[in-house]
Amino acid sequence: MLRWIGGKSKVTKKIIPYFPTHISRYFEPFIGGGWVYSAFTANSRYFVRSYANDLDPAVYNFYNCVISYPDILLSNIRYLHSLNLEELKNLCDENKGSEIQKAALFYVRSCIKFSGIQHKAQYMTNKSRFTASKINVLSDTMRHFRSLSIYNLDYADFLNLFHLTKSDFVYLDPPYHDCNTNLYLNHNEFDFVRFANFVRKLPCKFAVSIGDTPLARELFADYFFVRIPMYYGSNNKIVDELLILNYTVSNQLLLLP
Repeated sequence: MLRWIGGKSKVTKKIIPYFPTHISRYFEPFIGGGWVYSAFTANSRYFVRSYANDLDPAVYNFYNCVISYPDILLSNIRYLHSLNLEELKNLCDENKGSEIQKAALFYVRSCIKFSGIQHKAQYMTNKSRFTASKINVLSDTMRHFRSLSIYNLDYADFLNLFHLTKSDFVYLDPPYHDCNTNLYLNHNEFDFVRFANFVRKLPCKFAVSIGDTPLARELFADYFFVRIPMYYGSNNKIVDELLILNYTVSNQLLLLP
């Protein structure tokens, strides 16, 4: 959906096969770039309702506009595509207008800034990642969000709104505690120990994407680990991530210690 720091565009196909196929409701407290949500919910036979959340108000606003005003949002994005790069950069820096216009600029920044980083990254030197074909893909992808309910809360406050049952499923992709970056909103304030303690008490099936670190393995020691290689940067450096599950899956050969 969006170019986003920590986005799962490159590994979504490796993650989805481990998700349960029969659930009543799907929850995603850190929707971010929306790649996992879009891929999993594209096959709606798996569940009845879906709910997502993000603490970043700009992320929330984007998805709220995707859900509530898809046609107007797309019209704004297509208009922005007609502008040259310098005009786009000026508008993105000013970030003025209605909530829909700001959502369109949010999408444009994800395309024309390096790594899709909204605030601190520099702009690219061309519009190669902001093309008409990409907008068409966005238009097609947006249909998967029509039935989504979106929230702008702390992850715990979001999940505590619901009476979760065994038939529900929660996928969590929090800011990684080991990445040493301030590029996430309030990243330095994120308490990973609090997060782990909260997640462990969930009464339903869950999956957590997180960096493969000693702390992650310690806090989730009694759960199943799936090691997923991630390729970072222009040199394609491989970094292991973990998908942590509190349930068994059919292919036990891929559950690694």
